[in-house]
Amino acid sequence: MDSVPSVADLLERVPSWVGRAVTWHRLEGGLSHHIYRVEVDGLPYVLRVLEPAVSAAGLGVPPAQEVANTVVAARTGVGPRVFEVLPDVPAMVLEFLPGR
Repeated sequence: MDSVPSVADLLERVPSWVGRAVTWHRLEGGLSHHIYRVEVDGLPYVLRVLEPAVSAAGLGVPPAQEVANTVVAARTGVGPRVFEVLPDVPAMVLEFLPGR
């Protein structure tokens, strides 16, 4: 993908969120990527938009591998659940786990 879509555009690409009340704000902190807390009908989620240049150069992990690792961590119970993957962005919708 040549340019990253806006957060509003990404939110519209999550099928289970279409037609529902959705709000979001950016979460501060983290080492890389763009991370947002999204509330859908009052339920919290995390939208994690990966930056391919940061993934490959900074962390040494290509985005596709980072997504795969996140999915495996969720399946084994050591990471947040993955509700949606938008591989062409790349981005993921994750379970919100409260904390710092």
